[in-house]
Amino acid sequence: MPKLSENYFLRKYYLETNQVPTQTTMKERMSAPLAHVYFKSMPPKIKVLAGLEPPMKGGGSDWYIPPDDLLKGRAVMKPLKKKFLSKLGFDGIDFFGQQILENHQRQMEEEKERMLLENDNNWKLSIEKNCRQKFEDASREHARQNTTKIQNAFQEFTSLYMTSVTRIEQMIMEASAKQIRCGQEETFNKMSSKLQSLVKHQATMLYDEYTEKLMNEKARLKDDFINKVECARTMMGDKLHDINVEKTSCHRKVEDCLRVPEFSMSSICVTEGT
Repeated sequence: MPKLSENYFLRKYYLETNQVPTQTTMKERMSAPLAHVYFKSMPPKIKVLAGLEPPMKGGGSDWYIPPDDLLKGRAVMKPLKKKFLSKLGFDGIDFFGQQILENHQRQMEEEKERMLLENDNNWKLSIEKNCRQKFEDASREHARQNTTKIQNAFQEFTSLYMTSVTRIEQMIMEASAKQIRCGQEETFNKMSSKLQSLVKHQATMLYDEYTEKLMNEKARLKDDFINKVECARTMMGDKLHDINVEKTSCHRKVEDCLRVPEFSMSSICVTEGT
């Protein structure tokens, strides 16, 4: 993109803002002679927009050289209307002198007020300084007195506190010993009754437990005895049965022997020989 000149941006700016460049800007961009020719060739409406018309009016015939400039050797005429020049006579000078006098008096009054105010401020500062100094001195003195009173009160309080603490400790010790004795007695009574009830309960429980064990052991021994008696009875019955069987067998043998005499005699002889 080609680089645009500054004139392009100026034209764009004046078109966007709807403004007209100043005469100085035109002279800088066009040079002074060309700008002069351009100004001369402008239509009346454009001259008004450019600030060339209406032309500035001069002082006309109302010119005045101040006497002060004449005394200094500077004869420079200044525009001043005749109605103001007419007031430079005796009455005008008296009027201006009166105004100058009033201004001077007003300035003097203001200066007096300022001096009085400054003097009042100085006195106020001096009084405040003296009051502050006296206040500081009085504060230090009262602080010293208060410190002495506080120290004395602290010593009295320390002595009273130590005495009170000693008495309180003694009372606490006595009360503690008494409370301990009362607590011991109360605890002993409570524990005695409690231990008695516990011992009674323990004895009852042991008695019941021993009774139960005794009854169980008695029942067991009874059952064992009955079982042993039954066993002995059974064994005795078996033995009696065996004896009866042997007795029956012996009876039969005896009967058989009695039935056979020879055998009986020979058996008897054999028996006797033996």
